[in-house]
Amino acid sequence: MAEKKSQKGRYAKRTRTTKRDRRGNGNHAAGVKDVEIDAETVEKLGVIHCTQDDLAMYFGCDRAIITRRFQKQPELREAFERGQVAGKVNLRRRQIELAQRGNVAMLIWLGKQFLGQVETPHTVLNVGAFASANVDNRKSEEVKAHLVEMQRAILEEALRGNG
Repeated sequence: MAEKKSQKGRYAKRTRTTKRDRRGNGNHAAGVKDVEIDAETVEKLGVIHCTQDDLAMYFGCDRAIITRRFQKQPELREAFERGQVAGKVNLRRRQIELAQRGNVAMLIWLGKQFLGQVETPHTVLNVGAFASANVDNRKSEEVKAHLVEMQRAILEEALRGNG
């Protein structure tokens, strides 16, 4: 059996340790420390959108310990989920504030997310020769014919672009 010193110094009294002493409180294998995880801290970390991996790093343990604690202590899981929801609400609130202050990008993004708005791609048609024709000096029949010809050219260009 291993010996441990009960006092400091050269002439310290040596006592025998038991297997239970070496293992800590008897609940864990040798070398495994008991990690203290409180619901308040877990909730605060959830607010800033931490993952379970982030929680494990914060508390200095393995992710499996976090997963097991969430299973054994539902109040920890609930605190984490409450924090995540609060974080989403805070983020949404800030986005709305930005939009209300006139942030165009945020207005567009929120419109897409909540109002189902979409950006439709615009087809650019090459009708330069027809569009630049001078119609001011033409008779009404010539203008109508020219417009019909432009319309036909635009339709053909559109069909070529989509085909």
